Amino acid sequence: MLNLKRSLAAFASAAVICSSFTGITPVSHICTIQPAVPAVNAAEEIPTPTLPLTTTAPAPQTTAITTTHADIDYITSLEYDKSPMAVGETRAIRFIDPAKGKGEKADISEVSSNITYEYKEGEDTVYITAAAPGKAKLYIREANCAFGAYVNIEVTADAPAVTTTATVLPSTAITTTFAHIDYVTSLEYDNSPMVVGETRAIRFIDPASGKGTDADFFKYSDNFTYNYTKGKDTVYVTATAPGELFLGIREKNCAFSSDAVIEVMEGTPVETTVTTTGIAPLPTTTVNHIHGTTPDPETTTAAATTTTVPASTAEKQIIMRGTGVDSYKETLSYPTKIIYDEGETLDLTGLKVKVSHGYSVMYSDHTGEYITNDFDKEIAVIDPTHITIKPVGGSDINYSDEAFSKLPAGTKYTIWINGTIQYKSDKSRNYYDYIYNTDISFDVYINKSGAKEKFIKIDNAEIEKMEYGSSSKGFVLSGYEPMSIDMDAAMHPEFAHPRMAVGDTISAVIYLNTETNYIITGDFYVTEAAVVYGDANGDNKVSLADALTILQFIANEEKYPMNEKQQKAADCFNTGDGITAMDAMAVQCLDTEYITSLPVMELKPDCAEPNVWIRE
Repeated sequence: MLNLKRSLAAFASAAVICSSFTGITPVSHICTIQPAVPAVNAAEEIPTPTLPLTTTAPAPQTTAITTTHADIDYITSLEYDKSPMAVGETRAIRFIDPAKGKGEKADISEVSSNITYEYKEGEDTVYITAAAPGKAKLYIREANCAFGAYVNIEVTADAPAVTTTATVLPSTAITTTFAHIDYVTSLEYDNSPMVVGETRAIRFIDPASGKGTDADFFKYSDNFTYNYTKGKDTVYVTATAPGELFLGIREKNCAFSSDAVIEVMEGTPVETTVTTTGIAPLPTTTVNHIHGTTPDPETTTAAATTTTVPASTAEKQIIMRGTGVDSYKETLSYPTKIIYDEGETLDLTGLKVKVSHGYSVMYSDHTGEYITNDFDKEIAVIDPTHITIKPVGGSDINYSDEAFSKLPAGTKYTIWINGTIQYKSDKSRNYYDYIYNTDISFDVYINKSGAKEKFIKIDNAEIEKMEYGSSSKGFVLSGYEPMSIDMDAAMHPEFAHPRMAVGDTISAVIYLNTETNYIITGDFYVTEAAVVYGDANGDNKVSLADALTILQFIANEEKYPMNEKQQKAADCFNTGDGITAMDAMAVQCLDTEYITSLPVMELKPDCAEPNVWIRE
């Protein structure tokens, strides 16, 4: 039985283990709401969380809100009869911009194949006609709104009912029996830069009622704390570190959230009237709602302090901000657990990705912009429908805890997570977030219960001896007992077996006969190649360029620095005495073939004669 002299730790970089699975083409993502034009981003409908809203950290708060601008996002309102339609029936769908109370122009997309539609530009009504049974689907976005909305009606095979909309023409009056309206949360806050220690108020509003009553919060950055009293319409944020403060807020009566984004810088907080006993009641103020026009530069007066927005700022302010989406960029770390015992379920602890959060903004001068910021996201739980198990040489398996726990043991599997995924960053949460265009893959290994063959992790070990033989014990890694390896280990194409040499540092998952210490096969990765003596510039070869690098370093190491590995490689004459001109001469002698290898330890008087160097 192999007696490991040190504990087997997790790989220092699990990305190395998964490097052989790059290049998988991601599956096209499915948007919750498809944007009608590229300039406007899709909103995501966030399931209502049931977690209690708690204060993350108490902080002194300002006694009043000073609002310098309002960010308000609108979703297109739809009015239509959602009762089942019959084949041949025509029905009117009215669309409205909530800011104006009317519809002027519609962008229409995602039309299901069982309906046709008719629309005259400039009108506020779209007419649909059912052609076949099934789910009728249509996406409509009022051109002045940031978001569109879906029409969903069941079509039956029944004969059309006699209604006022059965044979309507564009001039026919609309009979509406149901109004389906979704709103995105409106936010009012000062989005000018904050300084560390500053506290700022953010007010949230349901556009339908004109007030805020309760909210869910989504904390996307770690450089602030927030304080909220349930039932109020204001949350207070306190900056704790430089960076981008990023808080999502959804008024519970709204279908969609909005994001408060504020830059935080180092500095001294502006003196304000504060209370250390809690949040003061919101003062009676006049809130300037912005409905797609230039905001009023005047602000409210609070605690005898008046703030006026400069005219240059008032000319161009954000009047609408899209909720935005997170798109996958790269995997930062893979799950810590990669070796399983038969019957265990998948553990994603340690999986961390970088995402790009993108959202559209519209300014008061009628220009727009698409903004992206990068964030790191922990992934603790993923909706199983987004995970695929890929057996080596077998057919893909739809993931489930049961399917994973019943996989045949004694081999490895690839876990593939792709497309638009729903995930939780914390197992205790009862609602999901979304990441689009995800493409993550990593290997897992399953040990068979009671078998003498085991998968074992090797963590950044240096190869001290490399001799092949099925019982030679000639494969020696620093910190581990000698093992045996032969060329049969490389005869398994599903495992990675690169060329390795003495001095290389490797990480691996070896499949080991624990009675004989014989390596059957495994995935091996060279994490750091052995030092190539003489290779001072780090290009993995020895040439006259390395002699020049050594001489430049000796002359001015600040101007011509070398890293630790380069310095070790440069010390190729009388190793251990530091970097000298003799090291550069040794490189030149190797280049002119007076010697055949480095390092060397001694120089005879005449370098012009062959074999004057005594090699180590």
